[in-house]
Amino acid sequence: MKRNTIILLIIFVIATMLSCNHEDMAKVTIYTGLQQARISFIDKVIALISMSSPVKALPAPTDVTSMTVTVTAPDMLPITMPIPLATGSLTFEVPAGNARTFTVVAYITAGAGAKRQYGGITVANLSPGENKDLLIEMGELFTSPPNYNPSYYYGQITLFANKDYHPLAFNIYQYVDNQWIFYTRLDLFTMIFDTYTGYFQITITIDTLSPGTYGIAGVNKYGEGEMYTFEVPY
Repeated sequence: MKRNTIILLIIFVIATMLSCNHEDMAKVTIYTGLQQARISFIDKVIALISMSSPVKALPAPTDVTSMTVTVTAPDMLPITMPIPLATGSLTFEVPAGNARTFTVVAYITAGAGAKRQYGGITVANLSPGENKDLLIEMGELFTSPPNYNPSYYYGQITLFANKDYHPLAFNIYQYVDNQWIFYTRLDLFTMIFDTYTGYFQITITIDTLSPGTYGIAGVNKYGEGEMYTFEVPY
């Protein structure tokens, strides 16, 4: 009898914990610009009654091979989930709270690996038990042309871009103990069109880099682009 009571007590505690955890979550459905979202007849009727547009995504680029969404906030561990390319949408649970940042990255196959090509970012406040639809505006991320790796010379980083991706800043990473460590973000730079190469040339001044291996990634309103490496010589 005592054993059965203990078992029932354990089951009750576990069920209570699971219930509390579930109540602290919100259900989020994200729609990306990489596949036409499937809007149900009921959604269309509700949208018609409420005089609003149904949530939908835009036509998809054909070169995307994989896609992920990462959710971050100061008071939670990051969550990264794959997004099915067949639908371009995903429904999953996220801890409720404010300032949940949803970052979508779409990859294309390039050489021996995948390259960050498209991205989108949105921030949302989530209430416990809420069902939230989020449409992620997608766009091209910063990309350098093939065979135009960044270079460092006397306190200046030079790199090139295929087009004007409207960069807002550049993230610098340092390779330390077999891992990439964020070093700094730089938002002061010059960008001109180089008629000789046919690309945009970006010049960034930074004189605090010690000798070693570094990476640089352009950031625009759609997120952080592909990282390119360069060496600071001894």
